[in-house]
Amino acid sequence: MNFDDIGRIWREDDTDDFLRRRIERLSTVRDRATELDARVRRRDLRETLAAVLVIPLCILWTIRASTPTSALGAIILAITVAILPFRLRTARRPTKDPTLPASTAVEVEVARLREQERLLDSALVWHLGPAAIGFALFFGGSALISPLSKALFTLLVFVGLGWVLILNRRAVRLRFRPLREELESWLRAFEDSGAEGVSDAH
Repeated sequence: MNFDDIGRIWREDDTDDFLRRRIERLSTVRDRATELDARVRRRDLRETLAAVLVIPLCILWTIRASTPTSALGAIILAITVAILPFRLRTARRPTKDPTLPASTAVEVEVARLREQERLLDSALVWHLGPAAIGFALFFGGSALISPLSKALFTLLVFVGLGWVLILNRRAVRLRFRPLREELESWLRAFEDSGAEGVSDAH
């Protein structure tokens, strides 16, 4: 029995209008969660491929750095980029099992969304902050770049990383958190309806 079937059964039951209206949204909410998960996986793939391309560049920068400070910056960048695919992978929950009870399937979705929220909210600490320090040391410590170019490069990098931080916070606020809260409301609806143990399998 899938979530559409559960919604149909609940609609046929003697439920109040408020609960009935909420049941009408059940399939839509699940579709949004599935679509968002697909977006997350595409994002993870893009960023992992970018990391694979950037790590050799960071290693080259380390080897060819003109000063120890610049080399340290390149090393920090290499480590930051290398950590990215592993951090993305740990935040990606396993694909849901369609044989799980419906309430458990929703709990899996909620856990997945919470993990993505934590990932994006903490990006400043584990990714964007170290990357900013790495770039600042690499450009600032270089003996081959003029002071004006150093300032321009550093400003450009900080603006770019700041924009990524803003996009992360916006994604949490507008996509992940509202969907997670709506799914959590379904958990409460499951408890009220007594349908917690119904399987999500077709």
